[in-house]
Amino acid sequence: MKKLTALLLSLLMLISFCSTVFAANPVKATEEWLSDWEDRASVSGKIWQSPGKNENDRVFSWLSEDIDSSFTYSDGVSKFTVTPLSTITLNGVLHRVELDSLYDGDYKYTCTADGKEITGTFSVDTKDSTFTAMFCSDPQLGRSGDDRVDAVQDDTYGWERTLRSAERNGAELILSAGDQVNDGFSQLQYNALFSPDTLGNIPFAPTAGNHDFYSPLFSLYFSDTGIDSTGNNYYFSYGNALFIVLDSNNIITPVHRKTVNDAVNEYPDAVWRVIMLHHGAYSSGADEFTNRICGGSLKSTFDEYDIDLVLSGHNHFYSRTYPIYKGGISTVGTVYFEAGSASGGKCSSYDTSSDSLIVHSVDLKEASYSLLTFNEDTIEINSYLTDSGEIFDSFTVVNTDSSEDIPHFGLIARIISFFRNLFASIPVLY
Repeated sequence: MKKLTALLLSLLMLISFCSTVFAANPVKATEEWLSDWEDRASVSGKIWQSPGKNENDRVFSWLSEDIDSSFTYSDGVSKFTVTPLSTITLNGVLHRVELDSLYDGDYKYTCTADGKEITGTFSVDTKDSTFTAMFCSDPQLGRSGDDRVDAVQDDTYGWERTLRSAERNGAELILSAGDQVNDGFSQLQYNALFSPDTLGNIPFAPTAGNHDFYSPLFSLYFSDTGIDSTGNNYYFSYGNALFIVLDSNNIITPVHRKTVNDAVNEYPDAVWRVIMLHHGAYSSGADEFTNRICGGSLKSTFDEYDIDLVLSGHNHFYSRTYPIYKGGISTVGTVYFEAGSASGGKCSSYDTSSDSLIVHSVDLKEASYSLLTFNEDTIEINSYLTDSGEIFDSFTVVNTDSSEDIPHFGLIARIISFFRNLFASIPVLY
């Protein structure tokens, strides 16, 4: 009887723990929003904008049921018609146009497909290097309820609210650190992902998460984003920053090193160098296997190429590190920044009190995102709760020249860092 009681208590504690660690999206979709769900869930009329090689390049992609489609855009004076490249897939027709070397200004566009007319706007401003990017991760539509339709609806509702909030707050570029959908083969989830109008107005640059990479849909939809180097790796220049996007599901480090090397050599004058990948190199999520995916050789690549900021997700938990160089806290180095859930689905909880490299972490239970304002000398970062609009964290990354001889913060921090690296090098079987 005592064993049975202990077992029941253990199960109750496990259920309680799981409900805390994996809190489902707390905000349900409203009836008014759900009244348009059929349109959001259909393949027809889904358009998204992606960054091209440079800030004055754009790629527009959209889905339809029929192959006939057209695209026109105007700078307010002249009107241009571009014939889309159309590809028949198992999930409808994918259309794409690439606009290169656009002049600075405000543009309007019109896309026709399936008898529908989609309109949107976009802007190009290459004279002002200062800009604001939205950073988020893991919208993972369907995650809050094991791919049930109501879960996809709730997560899409959270995703759309997050995008709209960031757009209102001045975002000019959207960066997503992976797991756009929960099921990489689900056309419904991808249709829902592309349904917010914001994605047609602001360039969207995602990286492949562990729920994305195994399906050909991710590569199909984002293959023309930036400069395609290898697999799902790509890079692009925007304002004064170079963005290098890596597929951390690929554990072959030389592939990533080549992408970083190619990007830095192509854009040597970029003021800022930013890496985005799904799995955190210094994750607060207590997932040692995940951290090993971005192991020492990849971190040393970031050190070697003077990477300023590494953006990641995966754990649905918010945290950031001190500047890190050669595995230790440093006066200069790379800041590793991990985002929570962009939709509010399945937020996680972790104890980071024993992690000396994490300077700040937040146990969130709702959707969130961050705005990164790139200046010449600083990146100012403000992180927002989607629903309240509250800024729950702010910090600044300073542009500092790095060198091989970089001092560390104090003897104690150096000792802690030494033993952490020592124990991390011991092989662990999984």
